Amino acid sequence: MGSHGGQCITEVAAVVHREGRDVQRAARVARDGSLGGNLAAFRCAGTRRATVSGMSFRPAIVDIMMARPGVMQSAAPGPVAQYIQRIAAQPDFPSAVRVIHTAAATLTSSQNALCVLFAGGLAAAAPDGGPSRRLDAEVRSLVERVATTGKRIGLGRIAVEPVGAAPARCVLIVHRPPTGAAYSMAELATLSAFAAQLHGILPQLLRS
Repeated sequence: MGSHGGQCITEVAAVVHREGRDVQRAARVARDGSLGGNLAAFRCAGTRRATVSGMSFRPAIVDIMMARPGVMQSAAPGPVAQYIQRIAAQPDFPSAVRVIHTAAATLTSSQNALCVLFAGGLAAAAPDGGPSRRLDAEVRSLVERVATTGKRIGLGRIAVEPVGAAPARCVLIVHRPPTGAAYSMAELATLSAFAAQLHGILPQLLRS
């Protein structure tokens, strides 16, 4: 195993904060640079390799500040707010999920993204109008931990972000190939800002 692989496993142990099976699963996922047998689910999500073309990118902190009273607001919404508007305007839930996938991937420069619903201890890929996608045991374990704790898990080239406080009804997963760079703090902050604003419209989406 190269030095990069060893660094990934060290990062996993620091993030998961727990010895035993969870760390072993997370380390295996990080070492492989993928989500194991669930790669097909990512390919079916229909997201293209992320770019920021067509949008004026700015740090997520701008979008956060725009929501605070007493702070001068910019005339144009940032990319996070633009995507939230697009998602809210979709005619049905699968259409909204497709935009969620595109938004999460694009905002974090990810290869793919996946929205996972969590309820009653069960995790299921959100329907996007395509073939149904099965989540393997490793992915379900990571989703359950994030949803029940309300805390992100970062595995270098994979990030699992809760949508809302614990117990979260929805989790976002973004992913890069083994040759990709680990997510930066700025990218993770943008993903967190997107998840926070998505949480505000999630009840509306689930009713559609």
